[in-house]
Amino acid sequence: ESQTMNFTLDPQALASFHTDASAWIAEAGKYLVMIGASSETIKSTADFTLPKDLTIEKVHKVLAPQTPIDELRP
Repeated sequence: ESQTMNFTLDPQALASFHTDASAWIAEAGKYLVMIGASSETIKSTADFTLPKDLTIEKVHKVLAPQTPIDELRP
């Protein structure tokens, strides 16, 4: 038996915080969606491309730390 499932990924779901821009940004690129009961039992995949960076929310530097923070970068 099979079923069809539709869902929408909002740009907010793709966003990560960029401290240099003080903004939540969904980065351009190819994304892979994997569907399964767990990460070990992937039943289906689909991909899509976000053609350009999307600024989701710009924030203010009100609570900026007083000392530098070493961030993890790919």
